Amino acid sequence: MTVLAGTSGTDLLAERVSETALLTGLLTELEQGNSGIAVVTGLPGTGRTSLLSLLATRGKDRPIQVLSARGSLTESALRFGVVSQLASALPDRTVARALGELLATGALDEGSPELWHPFVEAARRRPVLLLLDDAHLMDDSSKAWLGALLRRLWQVPLLVVITGAGVVLPFFDQETAEPWQLSGLNWHATHVVRLRPLSRSGVAEVVRAHGAGPGGEDFVTELHAATGGNPALVRVVLDHCRTDPEPGARPDRLAADARRDQMLGLLGRLPDDLRRLLRAFVVAGHLLSPEQLGPLAGRQTLSPARAWRVLVGIGLVPGRGRCADPGIATWVLAGMTRAERAELYGAAAELAHRCALPEEDVARLLLGAGPTGTRWALDALLTAARSAAGQAGEAAPYYRRALREPLADTTRAQLTLELAAADGAAPHTGEVRLARAALTATTDRLLCERLAAADLLVTRCAPERAAGLLTGLAAGTDAPDLGSLAALHWLATDSPDGVPAVGIPAAAYAEDRLDPDRAGAAAWLTATRGTDPRRARKLARVALSPGRGGTRLYAPRIAAAWTLMATDDPLEAAEGLDGVLADARRRGSRAAAALALLSRGRLSLRRGRVPAAEADAEAAIEGYPLTRWPPPMARALLGLRILLGLARGDRDAAERAAATLARGTAARRGRHHLDTQLLFARGLLDWTGQRPQAALHHFQECGRILLSRGWVNPALLPWRSLAGVAQRDLGHPEAAEELVTAEWELARAWGTRTATGLTHLFAGIALPAGSASFRLTRAVESLRDSPERIWYVTAVLRLAEAQLDAGQPAGVSGLLHEAGRLVKAYRLDGQSARVRDLTARLAAQPRPAGSAQRADRKRQALSETSAQVVDMVVQGLPNAEIARRLTVGKRAVEVRLTRIYRHFGVTGRAELRALFALEDGEFGTPC
Repeated sequence: MTVLAGTSGTDLLAERVSETALLTGLLTELEQGNSGIAVVTGLPGTGRTSLLSLLATRGKDRPIQVLSARGSLTESALRFGVVSQLASALPDRTVARALGELLATGALDEGSPELWHPFVEAARRRPVLLLLDDAHLMDDSSKAWLGALLRRLWQVPLLVVITGAGVVLPFFDQETAEPWQLSGLNWHATHVVRLRPLSRSGVAEVVRAHGAGPGGEDFVTELHAATGGNPALVRVVLDHCRTDPEPGARPDRLAADARRDQMLGLLGRLPDDLRRLLRAFVVAGHLLSPEQLGPLAGRQTLSPARAWRVLVGIGLVPGRGRCADPGIATWVLAGMTRAERAELYGAAAELAHRCALPEEDVARLLLGAGPTGTRWALDALLTAARSAAGQAGEAAPYYRRALREPLADTTRAQLTLELAAADGAAPHTGEVRLARAALTATTDRLLCERLAAADLLVTRCAPERAAGLLTGLAAGTDAPDLGSLAALHWLATDSPDGVPAVGIPAAAYAEDRLDPDRAGAAAWLTATRGTDPRRARKLARVALSPGRGGTRLYAPRIAAAWTLMATDDPLEAAEGLDGVLADARRRGSRAAAALALLSRGRLSLRRGRVPAAEADAEAAIEGYPLTRWPPPMARALLGLRILLGLARGDRDAAERAAATLARGTAARRGRHHLDTQLLFARGLLDWTGQRPQAALHHFQECGRILLSRGWVNPALLPWRSLAGVAQRDLGHPEAAEELVTAEWELARAWGTRTATGLTHLFAGIALPAGSASFRLTRAVESLRDSPERIWYVTAVLRLAEAQLDAGQPAGVSGLLHEAGRLVKAYRLDGQSARVRDLTARLAAQPRPAGSAQRADRKRQALSETSAQVVDMVVQGLPNAEIARRLTVGKRAVEVRLTRIYRHFGVTGRAELRALFALEDGEFGTPC
């Protein structure tokens, strides 16, 4: 058996030399009395008919009889339709009329000699070329007749050429081998030619021959990509370019139009039973086998295998999988009414359920169906929705579809709540859905859903809506639920005293045994007041402790984590936010997950972990598109991006983030407390950019929002001190001192290292130079053991600069070494240039007179071993090498160095080297 896998052509025989030669050779053998079979396969439009036309033309030029017939959709169910076409073409008109009359009676059997004998006799008189086009559309009776005829090929010179779609002898499928074996022919006398799409060079050849289209290389490339090398589509596009040249017409659009017309033409000629089968395949063919699709397709005139071959052969469905062209599904279903489509999808879903397909697959079918009122449908939809929780936009369609089913009030409220949590709708739409979820009956179960809705409204930055939902709920509420209700009300009203409502008490700060929800809210209210950090820390730990029963609400836990950030407990805060994030992702609460990521990013940035903060910001946007964020959260994210740009030393990135505001992200004046994060970040950007007036405006606006809530704690945002720095830059020293003094009193009342250290830092910048060194020294001492790594580096560099300005270089080398180490460790590229500049200034400082002599005298007072250690340190040897040379342990070297530093009055190795250095290059750049 010869199989020739060539490429197809058009009427111009492009890339079809080998195929033409093979079939012409078979004609020559037929003239010599040799029989044979050839099968030409290929998808619709690849030139099967053109190849038969060429063969018929060449056969007529020889002493050969040419008989041809073609299968069609209209005759696929007509008995002996193809045989009738061939009978009318017999050269003996008497025989042709007799056979036609026999066929008309309908009494002949498929194997009757009267059917095949006339063709055998015709071949005995003169060789016969029998051409059967689109054999995959032949009726079953003609197919049986052809099998009988092929068994007699050995008796007469007969060449049968069959064309059809598919890749391996599509006409006979599993029965393929039988006619060949029974015919007595050698298997090598059977030939298969597979027509493949044109290559790019083949398309170029056709373009040149047609003389249509621009004809350039770009046009050929686009045409090949648009048509996939299908010769029929290439020809249609080129014909259009020739007859109706349209300036700027693109091949992809023309090919799409041609493909659509081709498919619509096929669909228009499709019998009703095949159309029903095709619709069933479009809806559920990716899940069910052709045999399983039978109940959806209804009664068929053809067998399932036969009907399937017909659809494959005409190119409406591929051999496997979904439709080859996505547009086919749309065109197939376009002729159905909405009710008909819903009924078909519903039947497909029920069939998939009965076939025990995964519930996610059943749910995808149910999305197109109407309400079923069945438990299995609701279970499938909810399984799909909850398995897609946390994936952007994936769960919401299943929840919306489930809400169309008949549901109890409790179930409907719960699903509405889950939809609002998972949906990526615009902020206002999401808030309205949450409100609807809560405005139902007052059963215990629905009360829990109402509290959960209010919780999500708080995390979505809609406290007014949350407070409205909670007002009046206290009456008749059990004590356990009252705690959660009170906590949410305190957070929603945004007041440091926890404004009471009917049945809701004010925040009880003196109460020791609070439930977790109330403890979380009370902790945050305590932190905003700026008093008693120990109690705030204790309450926050109660809120986040799993041993206290825990909570399913998000807002109190996030508030507790914010409290721990303000009390300088970053590890516990991070652990709490991790728990919120894991819970929110599991339950599909996208806004809560985004807020947790945003808070964790701020915490990571405070700790100097810039890459981790960037990763959290990206993860927040990936899980919850920025356009869907509530405006205050979106503005807080932009504030984080500004701070990240400043930390990396990338002012352009920080400026771009700030410029986003002009495109509508913060068009209106913010009133939510998250807006203060953006205002503070913009103030820092303006201050570092030498724009003190703009910086002062942003810091004052930040303070206005915080003070309107009664939030005075500088650990939240030290806006007063930085406003004082801006006032100093604007030449208003009295206003600067007033602001710094007020901040210091508040920071001292709160008492954490971060709050006092930052106040000292900004006071050292804002106040006169005489007190700068003292303030900055206190800032370094306080911030050294605080989580604020970036501000600590700033304080160290500011102190080093102040000491150099005051002509006091002693100790500056140690400060720069510390700053350089942290800059490298935390990748604070924005501070690297500052370290280098100050290091250069230190190296250029004149050495005090007699300093070398005093250092030498102190060295002479050391023991011999300690003096050797000093020499090796000055040479730059590390502790491990010093220990090896002295044959002592590394710890012994460290202890001796500590005594040596104390003896010389220095703070570390860098200052000791500087004390004995003779060249400016001794200092080097620590980073």
